[in-house]
Amino acid sequence: MKDPIGILLYGYNRKDALRIKTTLDHALEDDLFIISGSGKESWLVADILDKGPEDFYQEEEQKIIMFLGFNESQVNATLKDFPSPEVTRPIFCGLTVKNIQWTMACLIDHLREEHRQFTRQTPQPEGEA
Repeated sequence: MKDPIGILLYGYNRKDALRIKTTLDHALEDDLFIISGSGKESWLVADILDKGPEDFYQEEEQKIIMFLGFNESQVNATLKDFPSPEVTRPIFCGLTVKNIQWTMACLIDHLREEHRQFTRQTPQPEGEA
């Protein structure tokens, strides 16, 4: 029996979350699980993972998908086959021994800053878009 794979998803509404799951199930030829981080910004990532899946999804400006138990070829397939132009592409990340102890808000801030550096964007003051 192979280990289960899944994603920690943040920032997507229920319709898009299900679209992502369906697309990735097909691309990965597996039935992955989804854990929602919606409404859990003050929770530790470890606690969100311990709680497990639930059916609450909330649209947010920032979108994140964290890979859980993926191998390199599964990550590559996900990046290649991400659903469609109708679904906003997230910032992707993996679970680490460090970020599992962060709050969801801290993870979001860290990934946002990493993304800015990667794309060479300058940070904007709070409240500006």
